[in-house]
Amino acid sequence: MSMPSEKPEPKELTEDAVRAKLLQYVWGLVEYWEKESRATKTREKLSGLAFSILSTLDGSAMELPAFIVAPSPHKDDRGYHWDHGENWFPENNDVNVACDLGGSLHEFFHEYDPSKPKES
Repeated sequence: MSMPSEKPEPKELTEDAVRAKLLQYVWGLVEYWEKESRATKTREKLSGLAFSILSTLDGSAMELPAFIVAPSPHKDDRGYHWDHGENWFPENNDVNVACDLGGSLHEFFHEYDPSKPKES
């Protein structure tokens, strides 16, 4: 008789795991909108995909939480725009974010493409 296996103790997801879940979800949206037959024009599909991604970030996906989306300008942004008589983006340097995915999502995006053969 085999003993029932114990479940591993729950733990906080790592940044890599959160990134993977988000990018896998986005690829699922790509697949959905590629096959969505009610949207027949390219613009409808692209608009639907963009809306779905924004909805995901806002917290509308059951599988994912809402995400913090905030500008993170270069340290010289304010001075540059001031010198050019332009408005600048607010800085959010004092925010304590434990799992910052920003800045590199595009670098990982194609690694999660489900149509791409997996490396062994």
